[in-house]
Amino acid sequence: MRLTPPRMTAAILVLALGLVAACTPASDQPSAEQALCDALATFRTSVRAIADLSPTTASIEDLQAGVDSAQEAWGGVQDAAEALGEADTSALETAWTDLADQISNFSTDIPLREAIGEITAGVDEVQATYDEIRNGLGCEGS
Repeated sequence: MRLTPPRMTAAILVLALGLVAACTPASDQPSAEQALCDALATFRTSVRAIADLSPTTASIEDLQAGVDSAQEAWGGVQDAAEALGEADTSALETAWTDLADQISNFSTDIPLREAIGEITAGVDEVQATYDEIRNGLGCEGS
């Protein structure tokens, strides 16, 4: 069977469209959402660890180490949210920044047991905002 120019053009077009379809990556939306869910879970764990410090044995330095760990996890949230493009994490950023600033402003001569109530309230605010974002994304687990 010999292809005439119109049929050859059509065959080339079909072949080209098939190649384009085969080479086009599937949507990255689900994986970007999962990456944000994972980053949020890591952040939540690090913030919760701050509230779980023992007020009788932990020091202000332990508290600051917890903030440093959570700040690193927050960077992961920001990166994942940027990759997703449509995620609004501004409320969570505000809650986290307020908590981190509050902890940074604690005087080192204040026993942690005196500050734990304020810390817990700040962690609860971060947790509530985290839950809203997590639920909005449809993240599985906690």
